[in-house]
Amino acid sequence: MRAAYAVLYDSFHAALASRILWVAFIGIWCLLALLTPFGYRETVTTSFLDDDIAAGTRLKGLLAQGYRDEKSGERNAVASMVSALDESLRDDLASIVDGKEQPIRYDDLTSGINGLLETDNWYEKELWQGFEVSGELSKLEFIKSDELSDLDLKRRRRLRVEAALPGVFRPRSPRSIALVYAGLDFPSFLKVSVDKSQFKKLVNQFALPLIIRWMLGFVFVLMGVLVTASVIPEMLQPGSLHLLLSKPISRTTLLLTKFLGGCSFVVLCVSQLILGLFLIAGLRLDIWNVRLLWCLPAAVFLFSVFYSVSVLAGLIWRSPILAIGVTVLFGGLCLIVGFVGGLMDGIVDRQAELTGVARFGEDWIASTRGGDLLRIDQEGAVEKIIDSETFDGDRVLPP
Repeated sequence: MRAAYAVLYDSFHAALASRILWVAFIGIWCLLALLTPFGYRETVTTSFLDDDIAAGTRLKGLLAQGYRDEKSGERNAVASMVSALDESLRDDLASIVDGKEQPIRYDDLTSGINGLLETDNWYEKELWQGFEVSGELSKLEFIKSDELSDLDLKRRRRLRVEAALPGVFRPRSPRSIALVYAGLDFPSFLKVSVDKSQFKKLVNQFALPLIIRWMLGFVFVLMGVLVTASVIPEMLQPGSLHLLLSKPISRTTLLLTKFLGGCSFVVLCVSQLILGLFLIAGLRLDIWNVRLLWCLPAAVFLFSVFYSVSVLAGLIWRSPILAIGVTVLFGGLCLIVGFVGGLMDGIVDRQAELTGVARFGEDWIASTRGGDLLRIDQEGAVEKIIDSETFDGDRVLPP
């Protein structure tokens, strides 16, 4: 066993002496240093974002009608709001009223409407009497303005705008997340319009997997192959091989020990990245995702698959270049197989996914992604009413 430990130590020492390993270390430390200043703060949802507009055409139509009512002297909530908009947006609305085709960008609309949140000059209580208001707005209306903070005042004005323009904006949580970097707020177009629980889900489901998928699934595997491709060919050189075989160790143990020594490269790199991401997500974003730590054995296993190909190529041709080339070809083949598999999954399996469900008497009528129409009775039995072939166009049925 001492001989096996000595060979393993030599392999580990060889990986540690690699320049590529230290380049990977520096890259990991720089990445973690760039991610560390990220943070967030929970704030009251006030300003409108472009993504908040659910019906842009309806919004433009209501504002244009409000502009027409204002010019004709009619008093209503929308006309009152339009009177407080900036002149450039009012000019665009005037063009729409005159029958001209005037495109208005969403950011211009949100910018103009956000200007209403700075003052109450456009608000008249009697004009909002006929609108359906939320419970939150009802509570805020009973509080005097001098007893509310600036954020609560803006929140109340936002709710008034939403009440006067029903069906225009997407529902938003009263509190949202504002991203910060080194204490500075992100620009408005990069704000996250979600609450704290949704923000954690976004980080866990999209941000962290994206970093891990590229860093562990591509960068480290490629670097690991580049670093370890020469381990087996160098071992098979006459001088090195005779020295190793002079020790009381079998050839199988020698090969497995060299294999484990090559895997030490990934263990050194991945452990730093995973632990760093885990601490940053926990300390900066309050997201303690223990499942993140399972990426370490998963990454080592993934690398061992590719390293096995590299070892086999090194044993056959005894050339680091050929070992790298064969491993890259194997990786490309895996990408092609994965792409084709995902494509076939979308063509075959996903066609059965339900896209719509409606009640029909005591049964349910459901449509699928592939164009089938199904009837589902109370006992769960499924009957296919319309059988549509894959990639069929839209089907219009007579009454």
